Amino acid sequence: MSTILPENYPSRCGGEKIEEIIHNLESEARRTNLLDNSIAHTETVKYSSLIQLGQMELMGRFTKKYSLLALGVAILSIILSGIALYYAKIQAAPVLEQSARNERQAWDYCKSSPGSIWPTTDGDKIGCSEVLKMLKGKYNN
Repeated sequence: MSTILPENYPSRCGGEKIEEIIHNLESEARRTNLLDNSIAHTETVKYSSLIQLGQMELMGRFTKKYSLLALGVAILSIILSGIALYYAKIQAAPVLEQSARNERQAWDYCKSSPGSIWPTTDGDKIGCSEVLKMLKGKYNN
């Protein structure tokens, strides 16, 4: 075998070096097959296991790199979702406060004059008896 493998092949080699070694091993395997069929099988098995080892190392590095990238994107997505929820809560708080204030005003008004009509926020009118039924458990004092 004329390709010289570095120590700790392929774990301590860079990606380009592994690709270069794989290319050289493939070339040697093809050359050996053409020259002598009697030793071709043994040499091809040696070369193919080294080639597969290098390819597995490259695939492992690729998988690790993109798994970490996907994890980073997922974490960023969770952070952005949390920020969006925070701002949604901030924007909804005044609306909820106004709604609670309107309910309390309706309760107080209808409690003092049960036969009256209360105007709703969308412009309709509702009888105070209905308002008192809807809000009975909420402001029962």
